[in-house]
Amino acid sequence: MQVHLFHNSDFFKQNRIHREDVLTTLERIAHSTNTSDLVVALYIIPGYRRNRGTAYVRRWMTPARFIARTGKWAFARKWGSPPDLPQQFKLIRMRLDGRDRLFPRTERDIYGWEFHYLNFLGHLATLFAHELHHFRRYHLNLHPREGEQSANKWALQHVQKCGFQVEAKKHPVQQRRRRRRSILIRLLSLHFL
Repeated sequence: MQVHLFHNSDFFKQNRIHREDVLTTLERIAHSTNTSDLVVALYIIPGYRRNRGTAYVRRWMTPARFIARTGKWAFARKWGSPPDLPQQFKLIRMRLDGRDRLFPRTERDIYGWEFHYLNFLGHLATLFAHELHHFRRYHLNLHPREGEQSANKWALQHVQKCGFQVEAKKHPVQQRRRRRRSILIRLLSLHFL
């Protein structure tokens, strides 16, 4: 596994976290997974509610495709591409708000899960485990037919097994479905008026 950290110059100093802590956390989560084809790009920059991850694991990436031209990852152009990327690889990108004063924190994701993190490293471990689940599914043929809910469940169990103090609870997400249905009903009623 090749890891590239991108951050503001004073992140580690301000937050009493060491670069080695971040690398050790990623290695701990990936310890039982063959990650020889994996590149991890971790962006630690301020931005509350902009924490996210994406796994590019269905097809091979190349150094020319490392930087996104548009979309939610376009900000990464600021740092450019690392010069030592392999010719082909699978990619996990993660963005975390690294301000230590935000912990402990509770965060709800779009899949209805509410996570409680005591510290930055627990948050990092959980996000990476979630994306690693997708890597394991599509690249290593593990976790067949499992999607986002299973990735969250596996990530939570895995980080807890690795010793991180992370808690989570699944909430129903029916409100979104009802809203979509009511919008569809309104559109259909307008169409037939």
